[in-house]
Amino acid sequence: MKKIFFLSLLSFSVPFAALAVTVSDNITLSLGSDSYTLETDSSFNTLTINSNNFVFLLDSNQGVKLRSSDRRNLANDQSVQVECTSSQSRLVYQAPAGGSSVTLTVTPSGTCSSGGGGGITGGGSSGSSGGGGGGGGGGGGGGGGGSSAPAPTSAPSTTPAPAPAPPPSPAPISFTRDLALGSTGDDVRALQEFLAKDSAIYPEGIVSGYYGSLTRAAVRRFQAKYGIAQVGRVGPLTLAKLQELMAQ
Repeated sequence: MKKIFFLSLLSFSVPFAALAVTVSDNITLSLGSDSYTLETDSSFNTLTINSNNFVFLLDSNQGVKLRSSDRRNLANDQSVQVECTSSQSRLVYQAPAGGSSVTLTVTPSGTCSSGGGGGITGGGSSGSSGGGGGGGGGGGGGGGGGSSAPAPTSAPSTTPAPAPAPPPSPAPISFTRDLALGSTGDDVRALQEFLAKDSAIYPEGIVSGYYGSLTRAAVRRFQAKYGIAQVGRVGPLTLAKLQELMAQ
C-alpha cells in the first residue's frame, strides 16, 4: 500500500494534484497527528490539505472514499452520511452525473458514534450539494393502553319561542241605518271592505267611506246574488243578509 504523507501548516494549504487523479491503490493521508486512508478508485481533480480539513474538487461522476481507523467523525459540507463501525469511520461520496464541478470539504473531529448507516451518496442537481444517505429504520412502537370512549355530550336544550299571539279581530260593524248613494262613514267603509272580498261583486275594490255609484253597482250585484230586489240601496233585507254573512 502506498503511503504518501503531507505536512499541513496553519499558514498555508498543500494541493495534492493539479490534474485529474484516479487512485489505483490505497493512499495514506496525514492531518495533524491522525492518519486517513484514501481508498482505491477514488477520483478527483484536486485535493488540498489544510490545517484541519481536506478539500476535494470533483467533476461529474468522480468520487471519493475516505476512511479513518481512529473512527474520526468525518463531517462534510455535502451532507454525506458517515458509516461508523467499531473499527473505523468511512465516507463515500459520488459527484452527480452531468453536473458541474463540486467541492467536497471534509473536516474530521472527535470520535463518531457507531451504528450509523453508510453507502454511496450522490450529489443533487447540477452544481448543487449532494443529498444525505438513507437513515436506519425506526423501532417498533410500544403496546397501547386501553382507551375509553368519551362520554357523549348532550345537546343543549332549547326552549321553543312562544307562538306570537294572533292579532285581535276587528270589532264587527253594526249596520244600524240604511245606506244609499251619498252616505259616508265607517259603516260605508265596512260595507265596501266586505263587498271587495268578492271581485265578481265589487271588482273595483275601492274603500273610501263614500257611497258612490261604484258602491251602488256592487250592492246591486250583491242583492242579485242573494235574491234581494236590486235597488242599489242597503235597506232592512240587505242589512240583515250582510249581518248574517259577516257573523260567519
